[in-house]
Amino acid sequence: MQLAITRTPNTVEKCILHSVSHLFRYWVKRGRNLLFWAVPQDAIFDYDFTVLEQGKPYSGNLKFGIDYQVFFSQPYEPQNAQILTTIATCLAQFRRSVHFIDVGANVGFTSNLMLGKVDSIHSFEPHPKIFQSLLAKWKNYADHTWQIHPFGLGAQEIELAYYEPASHNTGTGSFVAGASWNQNIPIALPIRKGDQVLTELEVSEVALIKIDVEGFEPFVLQGLSETLKRDRPVILMELSTLTDQILKEHNLSLQALLYEDAIAVAIHPQTHGKFQLEVQDFSQLESRHQDILILPAEQAKVILEQFESLR
Repeated sequence: MQLAITRTPNTVEKCILHSVSHLFRYWVKRGRNLLFWAVPQDAIFDYDFTVLEQGKPYSGNLKFGIDYQVFFSQPYEPQNAQILTTIATCLAQFRRSVHFIDVGANVGFTSNLMLGKVDSIHSFEPHPKIFQSLLAKWKNYADHTWQIHPFGLGAQEIELAYYEPASHNTGTGSFVAGASWNQNIPIALPIRKGDQVLTELEVSEVALIKIDVEGFEPFVLQGLSETLKRDRPVILMELSTLTDQILKEHNLSLQALLYEDAIAVAIHPQTHGKFQLEVQDFSQLESRHQDILILPAEQAKVILEQFESLR
C-alpha cells in the first residue's frame, strides 16, 4: 500500500502526539481543531500505539486513518457504533446466541467494539498491511470468541485485483475499478465464498453482519446466500455509487440478493453522533454513499422500537 510520506516520529513529536491525545481523551471536548495546530502535519506517522477506548485496550498505527481518529479520541462513525451495539443487545433477547460477521473489517475498529457484546466475532480483511493493525487489536485479547481471517468474502474462491487506497484512509480500497481516490495499479488479494467459509468454521445461526467493502457488497451477499436464507441476520451495510455500478453492470437487484420479506432502513447521520432511521422501499434507496440496515420482517418492529426508546 502506497501512503504519502510516511515516517516514524522523533522523540519530541511522540511527546506532542501523546500530549494532544491525552488532552482530547480526558480533558478537551470542544474546540479540538484549535489544538491540532500543535500536531505535526508534514507527514503520516508510522507509529504503533495502544490506548484505552471505551475502557478496552485499542492498538493501532497512526498511518491508518481510523486508528488516527481513535488515537486522538475523534468519533468514528458513532451512529453505526451505537446501532450495532444496540441491535446486539436486542438480538440477545430472542436468539440463543449472537454471532457477528465483520466483512471488510479494515483495521478492526468495529470488531474491537463488539467484543464482549456478542457471542462470537469473525473478522475478514484481505489486505496484508491493514490486517496487521487488525491483528494487533486481536493480540490484546487472544479471546477464543474472536477469530480473524486474512481474506475477503465474495461469490467464489478466487484471487481478485484490488485497488489500494491512495491516502491513509484505508476504508476506500476496493475490488471495484474506477474510483479516483484509489491507486490505478491493482494487487491480487484472496477472496473466498462466504457460505463455504462459515461451514468450515462451523458457524451457524449468524445474527448480525456488517459489510463495508466499497462496492463489492453484491458479491459478498451472493456468496452468503445460503446463510442469509437460513439465518435471516440483521445486516448493516454500505451503499455507494460503486455498489450501484456493480448492481447495474451485473443486472442484479439488492432486494433479490437478500432473504424474503427483508426491510430496508436508511441511516441518516446527524451532528454529535445522533441519527435518524427511516424505513424505505428498496426502490427509494439512493445510490450515493449511505449506510443502511436490513432487517428481517419478524424482528423489525422490536428492533426499531429499541431506537425509539433511545430518543
